[in-house]
Amino acid sequence: MADDLTDFDGLGARMGAEARVASLLRQGDLLWRDGRYAEGLRLAEQTCDLARRALGPAHPQLAYALMRLGEWLRMAGQSDAAEARFQAALAVLHAGGGEGAPGYAACLSCLAMAAAGRGQRERAEELYRQALALREQFLAADDPDVAQSLHNLASLYRDTGRPAAAEPLSRRALAIVRAAAGGGLHIAFVLESLAYTCREFGRHAEAEGYYRQAADLKKAPAARAVSLAGGPAVVNKPVRSAAESVTVVGPRLPSAGDGGTQTTAANVSWLFRRHVT
Repeated sequence: MADDLTDFDGLGARMGAEARVASLLRQGDLLWRDGRYAEGLRLAEQTCDLARRALGPAHPQLAYALMRLGEWLRMAGQSDAAEARFQAALAVLHAGGGEGAPGYAACLSCLAMAAAGRGQRERAEELYRQALALREQFLAADDPDVAQSLHNLASLYRDTGRPAAAEPLSRRALAIVRAAAGGGLHIAFVLESLAYTCREFGRHAEAEGYYRQAADLKKAPAARAVSLAGGPAVVNKPVRSAAESVTVVGPRLPSAGDGGTQTTAANVSWLFRRHVT
């Protein structure tokens, strides 16, 4: 599926390759949404190959493509292969900007999910904690990406029988996403997590209220318009090249706390949205 890039040269070749990789990643999102997993996995492998050949081993889009491929492999039950892709993506991002590189914390979260899916919950917790610490270090306290990490860690705490540790994190995440513009679907995910926690404490009426709020938000037209693909879903993110903006696509992060809560079309978190410069 890779286009022939030989007609481009210099900056034109780079920009053409970036646009093509972005297009392939968007195609992968559609395949995931349609449940065409075998095709999606093949496309993800081809996208990584194109990114590596056309953009080189240090380009951030290669990292995003590797993360996408890792999510496809993880959902196919190939945990070791998935982790290898996440580790490779992490190395690319670290070489490009260290722990503050766009997507670095997201990649740690991908690794955490892979670890949780294998029952390595202590390792998963450490990775989620690292991701949260980095986002709190480099982002504003009310950034939705901070809320994402809070939500992921809270989900893990809840799923490992620690509702008292989960609840304050979920409430912090809820306050952030409620204040963010266009966060209706994200609010619904956090409300559901908070409802589970309240149910663990026997606060059933409160839990029911959160469930109802989440259900109403999911019915809203704006929520239905959002792509509900799971782990590999993507969104366009502007990237400033040497000459002009082109498009790069980053992965959607699932919100499951462990392998028992599978990433599905109805169980996702939101997107890391940093600009790569």
